[in-house]
Amino acid sequence: MTAPSLKRIPRLPPEAQEDALGFASLRQQALDWVQEASGELWTDYNLHDPGVSLLESLVYALTEEVYAARDSVPALLGLDPDDPGLASAQSAHRYALLPPEQVHTGRPCSELDQLAWLHEQRPAPRHADLAALKDVRGRPLGLWAWRQLGPDQADDAAQRRLAANLAQRYWQQRNLGEDLWSLPRLLRPRWVRLQLHLVLQDDAELSEVLAPLMLACERYIAALPLSLDADELLRVRADQLYLSDLMRSLRCLPGLRSIELLRLHELGPANAHETESTTAPSDSLPWRGEDWGLRLHWPEQRQDLADWVVERSGARLPLAHAELLLLLQDLRRERSGARSSDLARRSAPTVPTVVPPAPRLADEGGPARYVPASQHLPDLYREPQALRWTHDQVRRPPPGQATQWAGYLALLEQPLAQLRAQRRHLAKLYDLHNASARSYWQEALDATQLPGLSWLAETAPDSPGLLDAQDEAAERRGRALDQLLALHGETLDFGPLQDVPRYLSPRAWALQQLDCKRRYAQQIAEFTGNRQAGFDYSRPGPERSLTQGPPLQRRLALQLQLLAGPRLSQWLQISGRLPLEQPHSADLQAPESSGHWHPLPHAIPSPEHASEPPSLPDLQAWLGEAADDAALWRAAVRPEAFRCQRHKGLCRLRLGPDAEGRLWSLGEFPDEASAWTRAVALHQSLCRLQQHSEGLHLVEHLLLRPTDGADSPGTLDDFFMHRLSIVLPGWTARCADPRLRALARLRVQEAAPAQLRCRLLWVDAAGMQRFESLWLAWLLSKRAYCQALLDDEATAGAQRRVDERAAALSTWLRQEHAKESA
Repeated sequence: MTAPSLKRIPRLPPEAQEDALGFASLRQQALDWVQEASGELWTDYNLHDPGVSLLESLVYALTEEVYAARDSVPALLGLDPDDPGLASAQSAHRYALLPPEQVHTGRPCSELDQLAWLHEQRPAPRHADLAALKDVRGRPLGLWAWRQLGPDQADDAAQRRLAANLAQRYWQQRNLGEDLWSLPRLLRPRWVRLQLHLVLQDDAELSEVLAPLMLACERYIAALPLSLDADELLRVRADQLYLSDLMRSLRCLPGLRSIELLRLHELGPANAHETESTTAPSDSLPWRGEDWGLRLHWPEQRQDLADWVVERSGARLPLAHAELLLLLQDLRRERSGARSSDLARRSAPTVPTVVPPAPRLADEGGPARYVPASQHLPDLYREPQALRWTHDQVRRPPPGQATQWAGYLALLEQPLAQLRAQRRHLAKLYDLHNASARSYWQEALDATQLPGLSWLAETAPDSPGLLDAQDEAAERRGRALDQLLALHGETLDFGPLQDVPRYLSPRAWALQQLDCKRRYAQQIAEFTGNRQAGFDYSRPGPERSLTQGPPLQRRLALQLQLLAGPRLSQWLQISGRLPLEQPHSADLQAPESSGHWHPLPHAIPSPEHASEPPSLPDLQAWLGEAADDAALWRAAVRPEAFRCQRHKGLCRLRLGPDAEGRLWSLGEFPDEASAWTRAVALHQSLCRLQQHSEGLHLVEHLLLRPTDGADSPGTLDDFFMHRLSIVLPGWTARCADPRLRALARLRVQEAAPAQLRCRLLWVDAAGMQRFESLWLAWLLSKRAYCQALLDDEATAGAQRRVDERAAALSTWLRQEHAKESA
């Protein structure tokens, strides 16, 4: 008998085994470059050559310290992979190291999605359904009707409070352009009891079979799905309960051979212990009605077990009624306790999350200073023989050779020290909680680390200061954040905004863009998975802070750098100014165009700090009738628009021309320095006022619907269906620019859910003040109405105020839409 032949996996060809970034490939590439550069000056490339040893040290440092292709992501960031703090959710968000379940998220959209969300609640709701309402033409309205079985025994006040609390659960997770049509409808229980004829397996005990059987029957009759797949969710939405399906679901229970008979008998509506009112047919019965849902009555008395038959091995078993009732009572008490614990956990106050410190660095506690790589070489290679001398030798080292050798070492060691410094601080470059713009770290070597370094320079250069000046922080850190965004398939490109007017200096503008990108990366999981989420209008939200608004609003604000809020007209009201679009004939008398108008002697600096509040100068005293000219405000943003002219011993200052050729005289001054001072103050003041007036508001039309026609959702006006209005200031220099408006339309098309019709409204300063007063009044009244529902207080007056203020806001939106269309 011959041995079977073994099939061997062929080796890869040599060219396929080589790693382009591996040690051997880089070493050979370096040797090729050295041979080409040195020609015949360097001919010994064997392992004993000191130059080859230095080259191999450099290649090793490159492959192991720089590329580190085989390291884990935390190790690449300079973190300790074994640090337990790295596994926390806060640390994952800190470095965008999010697990898949946080990245691949989605929100419930369809009816089955909403039903799955409903059955994920704890405690699990019985006979729960969330149905989408439609108009008379069959189109979905974005409104949902919620129903579920109410508690067994509760007064009307408790029922109302429960319905309001359930509604608040929906408000917390609702989508944009969607809402509940009314409070959830709580069904009353209609009790049914079981009639059974069971056949047990030969080795089974009734006590072992009874507990899972009763729990399975109760779950099935209460329309609780066994899983969240589509078929099971569709089953529990049916209106008819088929007993054959119930029996089929019970056959898989252990210890049960067969079910010969299963019937449900309805009990009296008032008391579960009343006599039976009706007997259900053998095949099916209604599962729920308009205001009721079936509920299983557990046996409590001997008569509840009178028609139970249990067989085993062909013989009928006698039932120990007292023991069975006690067993069922204990099981029911245990199940009720579990539901109460779920409810208590659900309603418990949320404990504030403490953000843990940054994860531990991998080399934390290691050597603080760089240890030169050349110190790890043998003595033979650490110092050439020609440079050695003994104490009895009177001659000094050969001139130039010692300096040359120190220079070679410095060329090797200093880049490695820089690479080590970068690796030690790499985590800070990707840390989303790190608001610093620094992107480069360095470690300058000295003579204590490299003997002979003092021969190159008598005094060490100011290396840190020199390198900090060359640190392109915004660009380098921005590229690191781009990598984190690319992991989520996202990008934040500010290129289209480069030619749009800006209110800050170039450096401050770049740092603000970097901060926007960092905040964008912090919220990237929410922007992608929850981009169609709405806000909970029953709690303080977008009227307090932009960070509490819907994800779509926050996303657009960061993409367009419209960061003011929540009250965009606040600083205009404080300053007492209201910039208006003046007709051309009402402009201030234009200065004479004769003579030479030249730039001011010094450049006009733009503001350096984005967060600094605007100053409030007396614009009326400075500008007279032109103080409230919105065109002048926009023109003053451009420093090059300020010009001066010598006239009769004075310096005249003008502004303009703007895009329409308008000019404004800003007065006469004793000298150019005084004119420059006034131009700087005017430029910076108007820049800050406009910067703090630029933001956006997002209005969901569906939330403004009238509530007086609660019984006829099919007649809802098309104005309220799947519509969003995004209100922006149209009078500022940036928002009036056509390029930013075009970019805003593009970003809304990209980010807004496809089923919503979004309209951008660019309003003047007076329109923004009017809108914000209407919007805030409606939002506060809406919250007061929700709070009255939650506190079970009278809601008639609160509901009337909501309708009145919603009608006023709807009228304003309709008028603005008509203006935009015209």
